[in-house]
Amino acid sequence: MSLISRITKTSWKDHLRYFTKNHPIDIWEFTFQDNTGRVENDWKKGASLYINGNKVDINKDLFAIKGKKPLLSFSDEENSVDVYVKALIFVRIKVKVNGLDLDTLFM
Repeated sequence: MSLISRITKTSWKDHLRYFTKNHPIDIWEFTFQDNTGRVENDWKKGASLYINGNKVDINKDLFAIKGKKPLLSFSDEENSVDVYVKALIFVRIKVKVNGLDLDTLFM
């Protein structure tokens, strides 16, 4: 059972819709303790991290080739969340909560 669920997934055919209003967005959701997290990768607006429905971080880099440093992060008194992304053509994400891997999703 994956701890990260991919809600939407884009394909190479979605490149054709890049200039329309309905351009593709990749969405992943995850839970940790009593919180929910959501990562959205919008081809035009960049990647965003939401914790409990609140946008807590955004990154507008066009490519994330190496995936060795967190692209998105959040921390408070209780938790820290780091999202590692590798994106060139396909998007791969890894989420760490308090330094522990939740899961890695390669798609």
